[in-house]
Amino acid sequence: MTAPMTAPMTAPGAPESQAPLPSQAPPDPRLDAAAARRLSQDFLAHAAIGSLKGRLPLPWPTPPNTPPSPKRRYRSAYQAPKPDSLPALTDLNAWTLLGPFDLLLRLIDFSALRPILASKLYQPSALGRSPFDPVSLFLLFGWQLTNRWNRLEVLRHLRELRYADYALAFGFGGSGGPSTGPFPSESGYRYFLTTLGKAPLHDLLVQSIGLVRRVGLIPESVERKAVLSFDGQIHDAASRLRCQSVQASCYQPTSSDAPRSCPAKEKGQVGCPCDTSVCKSVCKRAAPRDPAARFVWYQGHNQGHNQGHNQGNPTRLASPSEAGSSGGEGRFGYRSLPCQLVDPLSRASWTLDEAELAPANTHEETPAASLLRRVVGEYPWLHVASAVGDAGLGYAPFLSVAYELDVRRVVDLRAEPRTDQDRDGFAIRGYDASGWAVCQFGYRLHPNGFDALRHRMKWCCRHACETSGEVPTGQPICPPDCPYRDRAAHPFGRIVNVGRTFADGSLRLVRDVPYGSALWKALYRRGRNAAEGRNARLEGLGLKRLPVFGTARSQATLFLADLWTNLLQLARLIKEATTASFPRLAA
Repeated sequence: MTAPMTAPMTAPGAPESQAPLPSQAPPDPRLDAAAARRLSQDFLAHAAIGSLKGRLPLPWPTPPNTPPSPKRRYRSAYQAPKPDSLPALTDLNAWTLLGPFDLLLRLIDFSALRPILASKLYQPSALGRSPFDPVSLFLLFGWQLTNRWNRLEVLRHLRELRYADYALAFGFGGSGGPSTGPFPSESGYRYFLTTLGKAPLHDLLVQSIGLVRRVGLIPESVERKAVLSFDGQIHDAASRLRCQSVQASCYQPTSSDAPRSCPAKEKGQVGCPCDTSVCKSVCKRAAPRDPAARFVWYQGHNQGHNQGHNQGNPTRLASPSEAGSSGGEGRFGYRSLPCQLVDPLSRASWTLDEAELAPANTHEETPAASLLRRVVGEYPWLHVASAVGDAGLGYAPFLSVAYELDVRRVVDLRAEPRTDQDRDGFAIRGYDASGWAVCQFGYRLHPNGFDALRHRMKWCCRHACETSGEVPTGQPICPPDCPYRDRAAHPFGRIVNVGRTFADGSLRLVRDVPYGSALWKALYRRGRNAAEGRNARLEGLGLKRLPVFGTARSQATLFLADLWTNLLQLARLIKEATTASFPRLAA
């Protein structure tokens, strides 16, 4: 394409996993992710363009029994790229200048996406004008997203002569050439997002991962012991905040016979009397174009174990007095919750699926549990070993589902000050504030491995009372009445198995990897880096504040953004491997 390079895929400084590469010496920690990938011969062998010879363009994965498109004719016609559209393997300059989006247009044949998108957008009817090819609109949105244009800007650029090659690649243009149209109108393009946002889009993300796997960018070691990361991101709504206490009742009609209640007044705030004609159907301080958006006070931390005041919830509602003194920031909008696959080999992460867009004040544990269950069913080739999340997931819905699915729970601890600060009570309940098992005399037990067959963590004391330098308050150094001190009968001392819950039935602090151990830190760091990397990528695409109104359009925007980040990362890795292997390919 002759147009300017598209916006970078990842915002500057976006974190990526720093885990050692499997089956290789640990890379120099001073190397960035791209430099570490260039040292991996396995990565270069799978991702370089030479390994894809004879398979280009890559066809979009189509599920079996996909019905044909409900429309027979379209006003645009996307055509598959020609195999010779890629730069020659002797032209390093061209490969260096080629942007990820431009490379995607040459790498992938999106034709098979047409019936999948058409079934979500159109009904089988001969009435009205022929619609645009859904693949054309899909590519147009990807072009808009990567360049951070708004809807009017991308439609204006589509008509300009300097972008005629893009219009042709998308399938726009009649017999007079790509710059003559027909082109979609602003309302028609808006309809594309609105309608798509009301349809399930999970299958599109699954298909994008199928394409990544077909290229060979998900190593077998990652498939066998998959680490999934769950973390929500708050997106400011396009509507402006007028009232922190806005609720569903604010969007109900009011009358003198049945006056609308005001949640702000119920909290002792000024609120709105709703006694004018403006407030008759919707409160004038509400946001009618974003009725599902909610206000939340974002604390900006994830370490619930040492933030007892909110019991591990990084977001919560706050009163105006709290807002000025508790730190953090107020946010009004929505919360997206993706599930990401962590790949420590290539220091990358892939979005496997995403929960439905929810108000910003929604708790994450229940939608994350449903998302985990769905991901396990959507990817039968993936053996999920661990699920990583912050303290917001430390509730029964998520912890129980992970146990049922035989997934190790690597979730930050959710604090409960009333019991976690009572050190004398650890020996009674059998575990401390970090979820480590303790004996009846208060000594910490040692982790003795994870029994994957029975899904339980094993602990043994190893006669800690005789070797430990720490003595619990009020206990003798070597309790004389402990039956497990007999080394002949109990060579490992007391043994405790912890499965779904502790012996007292508590689930809050149960973890399948000892909290604070080296393995815990490695897994948690990888998961958190993946989550922060996704947040940085979406922020780099201009989606910290949503550019569209309404839940449907916002959901479609974020789902498609995660889909395009998968595709753009695929192109970026192929380009990295190709340019790193260039001397060998050119030879």
